[in-house]
Amino acid sequence: MLPTRRFAFVVPYYGNWPRYWRLWAESAANNRRFDFLILTDLPRPEPIADNVHIVPMRYAEVSRRLSGVLGFSLPNLATYHKICDFKPFYGLAFADLLGSYQYWGYCDVDLFFGDLQPLVEAAESERFDFISPWEYTVGCCTLLRNEARVNQIALQIPNLRARLFEPENTFTDEGAISETAVLAGDFSFGVIANVAQELRKVKPFLAATATPDGRVVGMPGWFLLHSNDGRITLYDDDLQGHEPLLFHFMGMKNTRFWCDLEKCDLNRFSFTSYGITPGLLDPSLKHSAAFRARCLRAHLTGQMYRSVRNCIPHAIIRKLKESRRNHL
Repeated sequence: MLPTRRFAFVVPYYGNWPRYWRLWAESAANNRRFDFLILTDLPRPEPIADNVHIVPMRYAEVSRRLSGVLGFSLPNLATYHKICDFKPFYGLAFADLLGSYQYWGYCDVDLFFGDLQPLVEAAESERFDFISPWEYTVGCCTLLRNEARVNQIALQIPNLRARLFEPENTFTDEGAISETAVLAGDFSFGVIANVAQELRKVKPFLAATATPDGRVVGMPGWFLLHSNDGRITLYDDDLQGHEPLLFHFMGMKNTRFWCDLEKCDLNRFSFTSYGITPGLLDPSLKHSAAFRARCLRAHLTGQMYRSVRNCIPHAIIRKLKESRRNHL
């Protein structure tokens, strides 16, 4: 039987454990007020904290549960990333796992958490139906009040079946569920007003997010941050530190950004526009020519790839994804 904390994140995960799994898991372990329910058919990784629960479940069972909630069979997935579109329905599909929780949520694993106490305080206030450290519900970190009216609102997303059958993500877990709840009325949101303005605060209620070109959304220039004993400090160009709730490195999952991972103490490391690096770098390095050159080199390959990909008509890319899905 799972421990009965008040808040839980649900994370179906299939394929292979990512190279940065231990970083995610240790940052989750630092936030003891949350349970993290990992639904997977992968072997249990060790070590793992007692608030990170491996729930053995094949993808076929996840699909069966979601189909039962939605009222139609799920399509084959072109990639496991498409499962992001089904996040808003976890509260219904996994109700048997979530009955004891006041809030449940969804999050990603291409991130590491800092101190999530502000998220706890927002939930403990019981003021909000949706809580997210962004301008709307965001896929990397959202909490939902565990009540039927909240759990069922995503079923009202317009053109839902068509969206879920699209081979690409349609962001039902982000703008779609937010817009649907706003239009329905009588739902409350604990979100921010503006990413750039929030990031100017010493302790922003924010999921700091890296883009594929090595920038942080809302902050100009290359970035440098410290992760130190469960807290994240992100430095701006004036070398002022800001402590976001988490760092979402979604645009920087390529191997070249993780070459030094094994050298790092995961309680004390830096993350920069060129990737993870051991120790706590002097923030003033941001102003050095060597730092800027290293960041630029790290992103040249990605910039070239995106330039070529942008020349390919979207219709062709979509057909390739549909073909891949149909052959699974």
